[in-house]
Amino acid sequence: MRTIIILLLSFICMPILEAQENNNTNTNILRANTDTANNGKLFSNRNVFWFTPVSRNTEIKGIALGLMATPLQEHDQLKIKGLNITIDPFVSVASFYTFFGSFFTPFIPAKYDIAGYIGNPHIFMRKSSSYATIIHGMSIGTGNYGAQMQGFSINAFNSLNNEMDGLEITTIMNMHYSFKGMIIALFRNKTTTGNGVQIGLINNCKEGRIIQIGLINKIGKRILPIFNCSLKKQKNIPAKELIKPKKPTTIKSSKHK
Repeated sequence: MRTIIILLLSFICMPILEAQENNNTNTNILRANTDTANNGKLFSNRNVFWFTPVSRNTEIKGIALGLMATPLQEHDQLKIKGLNITIDPFVSVASFYTFFGSFFTPFIPAKYDIAGYIGNPHIFMRKSSSYATIIHGMSIGTGNYGAQMQGFSINAFNSLNNEMDGLEITTIMNMHYSFKGMIIALFRNKTTTGNGVQIGLINNCKEGRIIQIGLINKIGKRILPIFNCSLKKQKNIPAKELIKPKKPTTIKSSKHK
């Protein structure tokens, strides 16, 4: 009788133990993949809904709502797969500078390194080596900055993402290192490289396969009204500032005989 009870218990417990062991194995594999994805740091997975900013490495699958779509720690990363809704007060304040400053910055000579790449027409955004925020899906709000965006973006003020792939509609200014698709701004578009269409009052792109439609359109050094285009292959090189470094002055010493 005792033998029969032991056999019954073994048949019941063994599948439970095997399932638990498989779960532990899958968890370790998942952690290993996650560690590899972000320099040995684990991600906190948030499904359906979560708030931003975040205090650690976080992946949100669903709706992200908050003031800033960014991690608070410098070396952390935020991934959003779904819908991002942002009301960023800093972007709202910066919109006054990007709008009113744009009327004065076109008159800045190329030799002056002032106003940065936001205001200076001779300085372009550089390619980011890493991204604190990656958004795949749809983004609605006042605007984002420094992120890698893929999908559809609507911004009430500015969009300063480093990369934009898809369709973007912004009221004041779109400024990126690179874009693929179509970016529309009621006022101003500025990109370093691109492959697609820029529509706005003022369009500026350093190089790429670009079609521009607007009042003032600039590709490289060529400026045309209403319509401009370039079919040159995109170089995919890091953006460099157009300001040429000043040559060091050498003082010639006169020889006394």
